[in-house]
Amino acid sequence: MKKKYKLILCAAVIACSACSMPQPVYESKKPMPQQRAEIEKPATPPSDKKARRIGEMSSAKPASPIGKPAVEELIRQTRSQMEKGQLKPAFATAERGLAIDSSDARIWSLMAEIQLKQNNSAQAEQLAKKSNLLAKGNKSLQAKNWRIIAEALRRKGADKEADGAVYKASELEKQSAAGG
Repeated sequence: MKKKYKLILCAAVIACSACSMPQPVYESKKPMPQQRAEIEKPATPPSDKKARRIGEMSSAKPASPIGKPAVEELIRQTRSQMEKGQLKPAFATAERGLAIDSSDARIWSLMAEIQLKQNNSAQAEQLAKKSNLLAKGNKSLQAKNWRIIAEALRRKGADKEADGAVYKASELEKQSAAGG
């Protein structure tokens, strides 16, 4: 009986000691009263000149110091590798281009083309769709992407959807030829 009480007592001591461990102190993310006053200060409206400059900056594409020339060279290399049938190195080269400028629709389109040539229809379709999201205003690139999508859909057996994609490509090509 004494042994049973000792075990119960030991278990109780261990359980209680675990509960009495010091808890970590968490720092509050709420600003202090003096910080809150600074945050709540109303912003002064920008001058017309400053507002114009901000508007120009937001509509312009951010320039990268190595951006365009490097991307252009990588696109050229990707196309060259594709012509030689070097599809894996071409895809890797295109990915390097994305690392520099992930908003370049041409790179996404090239990657879609490579995936289609490697019989990765689902991936080709998704990459072409991504390119179309970025290719606003570039009707000929959008048409090319819709043709890639159509072929990917055809390979998956979705002929009706593929016909719709071909129609979209044709419409974009007409608009592109008309200059609009």
